[in-house]
Amino acid sequence: MPLTPPDLDDRRFEDIVRDALALIPRYAPEWTDHNESDPGVTLIQVQAWMTEMMLYRFNRVPERHYVKFLQLLGIEQRPARPARVLLTFETTRTADAAVIVPKWTQVGVAGAPGGEPLLFELDESAVVLNATLDRVLVFDGRRHTSQDNDFDVARRILPFGSAPEPGNALVLGLESRLPTLTGEAFDLTFHLPESDLGDRVVSCGPQAPEVPPPARLEWQSWDGSAWRPIDVIEDDTRALTRSGFVRIRIPEPERRARRARLPDRAEERFWLRCRVVRGEWDRAPVLRAVDINTALATQAVTVFDEVLGRSDGRPGQRFRTSKAPIVVREEPELVHNPARPERREERTTVEVHSARIDVVEPDGTTTTWQERPDFWGSGPDDRHVVIHRATGVVEVGTGDRGRVPPMGAEIIARTYRWGGGSRGRVGAGVVTEMQDSVPGIKAVTNRLPSWGGTGEEPVSETKLRAARSLQNKGRAVTAEDFAALALETPFAAIRRAVALGLAHPSFPGEPVPGSVTVIVVPDAEGPRPEPSSSTLRAVCAWLDTKRLLTTEVHVVGPRYRRIEVEADVVVSASYDLARVRNDVEQRLLELLHPLSGGRDGGGWPFGGTVLFSEIYRAILGIEGVAYVDQGADPTSAGAGLVLRVDGEPFPECRDVPLERDELVWSDRHTIHVRYDDRSAR
Repeated sequence: MPLTPPDLDDRRFEDIVRDALALIPRYAPEWTDHNESDPGVTLIQVQAWMTEMMLYRFNRVPERHYVKFLQLLGIEQRPARPARVLLTFETTRTADAAVIVPKWTQVGVAGAPGGEPLLFELDESAVVLNATLDRVLVFDGRRHTSQDNDFDVARRILPFGSAPEPGNALVLGLESRLPTLTGEAFDLTFHLPESDLGDRVVSCGPQAPEVPPPARLEWQSWDGSAWRPIDVIEDDTRALTRSGFVRIRIPEPERRARRARLPDRAEERFWLRCRVVRGEWDRAPVLRAVDINTALATQAVTVFDEVLGRSDGRPGQRFRTSKAPIVVREEPELVHNPARPERREERTTVEVHSARIDVVEPDGTTTTWQERPDFWGSGPDDRHVVIHRATGVVEVGTGDRGRVPPMGAEIIARTYRWGGGSRGRVGAGVVTEMQDSVPGIKAVTNRLPSWGGTGEEPVSETKLRAARSLQNKGRAVTAEDFAALALETPFAAIRRAVALGLAHPSFPGEPVPGSVTVIVVPDAEGPRPEPSSSTLRAVCAWLDTKRLLTTEVHVVGPRYRRIEVEADVVVSASYDLARVRNDVEQRLLELLHPLSGGRDGGGWPFGGTVLFSEIYRAILGIEGVAYVDQGADPTSAGAGLVLRVDGEPFPECRDVPLERDELVWSDRHTIHVRYDDRSAR
């Protein structure tokens, strides 16, 4: 049976008043009027009410105690996570053929909310060409067809046509005032219609093979008479099946890309093309846009060589960085500590996941200490530190578990990044203010909104996560364990997760023993949050360390069903039509949201049936709605309320069933409003 905490004092208001009145003859025998009209009895009732309130608080565990219990268990709030954005740079007319924008270059948001600066920092150096991409063509084997490339969500580019065949190609025309293009490696950025969807299914475990791209492509440049091969350094788009970068380099010293005309085009450009050599796509690739001169930036600021303090030789010392929260690196940095033969120490390699902590001993010896989640596996000689990323606290060992820095040793945060929060979610065209001048760069902007960016985890969520952590103890055995652990993925902002036992993505509807499919929904903006391929891989890598050896795990995004409501709403005469229509539409969008919808506001449940009566009740619950018009024919019940599922009308007055891996989403509803004509008559 469930545990029921006892009340430390179970007296209530009536009990306290009764006990106080019973003591009057003993302590004040001259007081004989015990009726409620007596002022003394009134004072007793007031004191009894105040005492009951104190007992109520006494019987509850205060919030501070709860937080202290979580600290004893080593469970902390998750720190804020930073948003990311794609920045597009523009060069001056007199710039060189290629301008290098250094790593850590900062770009601010114009008119940042709250009056505080909001900075995005480049993750890697960017090569910016003194050129613009102003022509996108599709070659179908016979002729070139021009395509629009303006990020319009309503337009689509079929880079190899609707039926890709060997020889079909995507052709890009670059305009520049210079006679040749650069010999530096530069990136081409490809945007899919859905923001960075990437792989739809990721299988976990070392036995999962690397899936090859569905096609083989080759990149070429036009020299005026023939297409010449160019070097492809990296392609993370998997043959244009996911958003990403293609890094290419035009061979030197030939620099075969020359300003010239194509055989069937009049304009002169530097022409590059991506040609199909072999293709086995399930469906033809689709692009939203192609871009150059772009680079990834994170809403964070890097701090270098910050002195945290000096060791006094005591165990368990704590130091604090000046800025927090500390951002976790997507890929750890490897730092090599030199060997010290005089101390019989070999050369060691340290992985830096967040902050690089160096200890400079009094004799000048400098070593980088390894970050660990705790000291449970640390020995007396291990140079380990625990970094509390949310607060910036750096903790050293106790001597028994983890080495203590010698007295006088200087503790230095050699490098770390801090930042994050939901304020990093900004719209397109606002990240425009360069914080440092870069010669040759004229302007910068973000053509697409940023993504990611979450605030610090609320204490209420930490409590729920603590209970799940104590249940699964860091191991995934049941389906509930997989879902709970997916929410704790370190490098991904997962808002919702559900695990389906005996489910395999390749065999829908068929039970597969030993297989578990985990469906994750990221904490993202928009009506239809989709996990990116990097998010799926992060969750998969995390669960791979928690699963049983005999369990096959797959991580996927949800399957969505689009729900659109069409209703004829009659409004009461004293209410504004436009306002009521807006309120109805907003209520339906909230109700059918995958993250914040549903009956309890926690997100529409996976596989939860869309009840026709629930939609009806939601509309009638809006202030100003008189009724939903059923039409002229009274026998056609439900004619005034129609549900459309994936664009098709659903049978009237019927509930919409969902499969157990499906969610609903909506981005618009058609609400017709009018006043009651009968009341006017």
